[in-house]
Amino acid sequence: MNNLVSVIVPVYNVENYLARCLDSIIEQTYQNIEIIVIDDGSTDSSGKICDEYKEKDSRIIVLHQKNQGLSGARNSGLDLMHGDWVVFVDSDDFIHVDFIEYLLGLCMKYNVRVSQCGCVRGISDFFPKEQVLQKEKKWDFKELYLSPTREFSVTAGMKLYAAELFQKYRYPKGKIYEDEDVTFKVLYDAGAVAISNRHLYYYYMSEGSILRNSEQKIRYDFLDIFCDRISFLKMKGQREENLISATEKELCIRLMMNYFHAAQYGLEKDRAILYRFYKEHLKKVDWRFIKSRKEKIVLRAFLLFPQMVAWIENNLHIIRRNKYRREKK
Repeated sequence: MNNLVSVIVPVYNVENYLARCLDSIIEQTYQNIEIIVIDDGSTDSSGKICDEYKEKDSRIIVLHQKNQGLSGARNSGLDLMHGDWVVFVDSDDFIHVDFIEYLLGLCMKYNVRVSQCGCVRGISDFFPKEQVLQKEKKWDFKELYLSPTREFSVTAGMKLYAAELFQKYRYPKGKIYEDEDVTFKVLYDAGAVAISNRHLYYYYMSEGSILRNSEQKIRYDFLDIFCDRISFLKMKGQREENLISATEKELCIRLMMNYFHAAQYGLEKDRAILYRFYKEHLKKVDWRFIKSRKEKIVLRAFLLFPQMVAWIENNLHIIRRNKYRREKK
């Protein structure tokens, strides 16, 4: 393997974590890489740290730009890259020493253009060790998207992609859930993906993201993302009816999750809006394509008893939240 791999690192005000991230990339066992660091208008010392690392390693390219958000930073990296393959690493995350070598090996082994590894989530410097029986599999993308498995991930990280897959795609600016729009289309075009559960990507979770900050309001960007995905599939013709139905189901799950949040924090107006959208899109789901009995039960239960299902989920969340607090200590 002698292909050039581009590593795109969007940076914004992460001075406490940036060195850890860049060190993990520089120390990769696979050395034929270019590291494209996009300083997206940082107001702390992150930009200075980027330049210091550029002086240490000739493989590092640094671009300082006005703040354009995560999508804009990733797009700038895609415009600059020269690699045959590309990976994305968020600047408060870090990767295992053989992250790139292993994922590239998976692509070669299974003759695919996308590979994905497992992820460990942690707080600050605490990342719990997860013991898993290692397994890997080549999935047809449609089979993967329709299966009950939760191995399908729409996050940009944890993956290695053939660079050619991004020739006609860029991340939408000004939206959250930007990963979901592009990753789905890229994986669809790739046709197949090799997935391993080996934990090679370390995802940093802020305290606010774990505890569901009560100040956070509902963002409805995900509706646009899913509706765009449905339009994308409809352009492919009737042969994708099962994928369209699966997308409607995933949208219903997302609406339900946001309803849980609205119920927990008393966002009554949002709760009514989310439930109305839920009923509308559940009618479009073809139940023949749902393989999971558990999903069928939960979707129907929420339709009939939304407040009860929300109460159960939110009380389970308290248990999970306390578990994270204990692990942090």
